[in-house]
Amino acid sequence: MPDATLPEFQSYRKLAIYQKTKILIKEVYRITKQMPSSETYNLVSQINRAVVSILLNIVEGHRKRDSQKEFYRFLTIADGSIAEVEACLDIGNFLGFISQSDYQHVESLRSEFAIMLKGFMKKLRSNILICYLLSVICVLI
Repeated sequence: MPDATLPEFQSYRKLAIYQKTKILIKEVYRITKQMPSSETYNLVSQINRAVVSILLNIVEGHRKRDSQKEFYRFLTIADGSIAEVEACLDIGNFLGFISQSDYQHVESLRSEFAIMLKGFMKKLRSNILICYLLSVICVLI
C-alpha cells in the first residue's frame, strides 16, 4: 500500500503556523527574561525549550517530504509541546513569576496557535485519508 506523498509545498517559512510560532516564541522569551534568576535552569529553561520545540517539529516534519503521515506525526509532537508551554505558563503565573497581564497575553497567543495547529492537522489528516482511500481503490481496480 503506497504512502500518501506530499505535494510540492511552499517553504516552511511561509506556513502560517510557522509565522505564528515565531511570535509565540518571541513573547515567551520576553516574559521568561523577567523571571527570577533562580529559575534560569528550571522553569525558564523548560518553557523556552518547549516553545522552540514547537517550531522545530513543524520544520522537521515539513522537511520529511516522503509522507504526509510523517509530517502529521511531527505536528502531533508539536501539539504536545504546546501543552507543555501551557503548563509552564500556568506554573509561572501561579508562582507569581509572570504578571497576570503577561500571562493572559501569552496564553491567548498560545491558545490561538493551538487552534490553528489543530485545524492544520485536521486538514492534513483528511488528505492522508483521501490518499489512502484512493490507493485502495486503485489496487481494487
